[in-house]
Order: sequence, then structure tokens, then C-alpha cells
Amino acid sequence: MQIGRLIACVGAALLTSVVGGAPAAGQELEAPIVVGRNATAPYRILFDGPPGLLGGQECIELPPGDGLFTGLWVGDEPAFATLREDDPDRGLYRLLPGHQVALRRVAFEAGLRIYEPVGFTQILGTDGATFDFALDPQGDFEINLLGAADRPGRFAGSFQLID
Repeated sequence: MQIGRLIACVGAALLTSVVGGAPAAGQELEAPIVVGRNATAPYRILFDGPPGLLGGQECIELPPGDGLFTGLWVGDEPAFATLREDDPDRGLYRLLPGHQVALRRVAFEAGLRIYEPVGFTQILGTDGATFDFALDPQGDFEINLLGAADRPGRFAGSFQLID
């Protein structure tokens, strides 16, 4: 099963953290992490996204929060979306009808949090916790979750997509 790893950076960590010998620059995603499947049975959930981000060489920058998020650093990433058309060049295909996809927390460093963007409730609070993506009538989803941290620093989290 494919495991993804994301890095979030707050404050001075943007300038001082080093991953693989290179500065870990802040990243605003241009595209979401795309969720699809492999081509043939047994089908597996696969995902693809910015390689520097998923590989841990880049991080999601979390600016200071306000309002409900005062005292935290919050950004509207990571984003996830279903693949809208088969992409054989990347080995990704649309999910089959009836697929229900969830995000499962494998491990987060202390201080890293994820919130859902509608009710602003914290999700994935413990290792093994899951969050089901809400599907539209076509079986697709697109969502920007809210990454957050409770202090300046560099925070890593790993996840799986499951069905």
C-alpha cells in the first residue's frame, strides 16, 4: 500500500530546515494530490502529486492563523481530488463506481494537525484514524484540508489512502 509523507513548515523552519541537503522551501500547491487506481484487478488506490512535496524535499508553508485559528499556524493544504480522466502515461485510472476513499493517518509528529474545511473540526487526531472523502453524484471529490501546527517548526506526517 502506497504511503505518502508531507512536511509542513512554520516560521523560522522555512529558512533553516534542510531535507536531503537542500533548503526546504515553502510550497503552495498548484495542483491537488490526485487519487486514482491501477489498471487491472486486483485494483489498488494510487495517488500522485507534486514529487518534491510527496518526497519530503519541499514543505507546505503554514502562515499565522486568525479568528478560530488564533494561536495556530494554518494553511489550506493538503488538497486531494479524484482523477477526472484516465491517464495511462502516469498509470492512473478513474476510480470505479462505488469506490469510497478515506485518508488514514499513519504517523504525525507532535504539533501537526489537520482540520476539515466545512465545520473546522480536527480530523485524523490519532494514528490509525480515518477521514472519508464525501463524493459528488459522479463519485468524485475535491477538497482542501487545513494543515495546522501549534508552534513554529518543521512537522512531518505520513498517510495512506484506503477504500
